[in-house]
Amino acid sequence: MVFIGTKQPNLDVSTPNSVQLTIDLSKKYGLFGKSIFFIDWVPYKERANYLLESDLGIVNHMDSLETHFAWRTKVLDFLWADLPIIATLGDSMADIIKENHLGKTIPPQSPEAQAEAILALLDNNEEYSQIKNNIAKFKASFYWDNVVQPIERYIAALK
Repeated sequence: MVFIGTKQPNLDVSTPNSVQLTIDLSKKYGLFGKSIFFIDWVPYKERANYLLESDLGIVNHMDSLETHFAWRTKVLDFLWADLPIIATLGDSMADIIKENHLGKTIPPQSPEAQAEAILALLDNNEEYSQIKNNIAKFKASFYWDNVVQPIERYIAALK
C-alpha cells in the first residue's frame, strides 16, 4: 500500500494528524517500509509511474461542506489508469463511481468498510474485471472532446 501526498509541497499547509497516526500504526505492526509506504509528494509528471503499477485507487475524505462541493481530480487519474476506485461517500465523484459501478463507495471515517471494500475487490476477480470494463467504457465521457460538446453546441447556437 502506498500513501501518496502525505506531505504537501506547500509549507503553509500542515500535515493532518491522521497521517502521523497511520505512519505510527504501520511501524507498530512492522509494515512500515515493507508493505506500507509513505511518499511526501509525487510531481505531476511522475504520477503515471505509480498509477500504472497500482491495483486500486482510494480516495478518503471527511464529511464536510468542502467535501460536498469538491471535485476530486485524482479520480480522473484513477480512471485514466483503469483503476477500480474505493471512494468515501459525500461528493459528486463518489456518486459517479457508485452510479456507474466504477468501484465501491464507503461511508466517511469507516476503516472497517474500507478494509471490506479493498478485500472485496481484490478477492473477487469477476467483479474486479467487470469494474475495469465499466471504467474502460465510461472514461471516454471525460475525454476533452466529449466534455466540451455542450459548450460547442451553445456557441454554435449563438451564430
